[in-house]
Amino acid sequence: MPISCFAQKCHEMVSAGHSTIGWSPAGDMVWVSNPERLAREHIPAYYDHSSYASWTRALHAHSFRKLTPSTWSHPDFHRDRPESASSIVRKRPPHRGGPRIRAADPLFAVAGNTNSGARQSRVSQKEEELLHLPPLRATESEERAGAAVEDATTRSATSSAVAPPPLREEPSPEVAARLRKLRERIVQEKQAVREMRTMLEALEAHATRARREELQLRHSVVHLAKWIATAAMAPAVAAT
Repeated sequence: MPISCFAQKCHEMVSAGHSTIGWSPAGDMVWVSNPERLAREHIPAYYDHSSYASWTRALHAHSFRKLTPSTWSHPDFHRDRPESASSIVRKRPPHRGGPRIRAADPLFAVAGNTNSGARQSRVSQKEEELLHLPPLRATESEERAGAAVEDATTRSATSSAVAPPPLREEPSPEVAARLRKLRERIVQEKQAVREMRTMLEALEAHATRARREELQLRHSVVHLAKWIATAAMAPAVAAT
């Protein structure tokens, strides 16, 4: 197994009395209360990084069991047995060269060729048996069902080809009378709206004309007052 000192450093960090990480009362579990503060203040003092996620991945890699989102345990990781932490090693990564080694080994090559030949012979035998089987024949019920479906399809196509267009249903005399009255009422209301609009336009034009005449009259009065005042002051000016 690969040698690792991760567990020893983790035991030192947990036992240091930090407020963000510590032991359970029994000393067999590790708890974390503030992951962000732990990663920022304490993990860099024991490891060469400051990532809480990397630290938890290392716990899993060293066979620590995650009990809750913030507690972990390991059979050899205990508060009262710091020396046992040195026995915790990193799990061996899975071997990725198995298929290549088997391919290079002549014993595996011979076994593989033998199995492949036997499998190929069984496949060929099964194909030969299938070739000699009699052709499939539909049962009497399947033939009747197929004939019924074909007949229904033919009747549907024929009926759709000769079907007359749908007739338009005429309304009853009462409904026709009500519709006629409704149309007449709509025409009358439209006519009333047009007359009202014409009346409003005429009133607006009359009001505009009256307003214009009033302004002209006021303007004339002002000019007349000025002329009277000037005429009244002329003798006094001449006397001086």
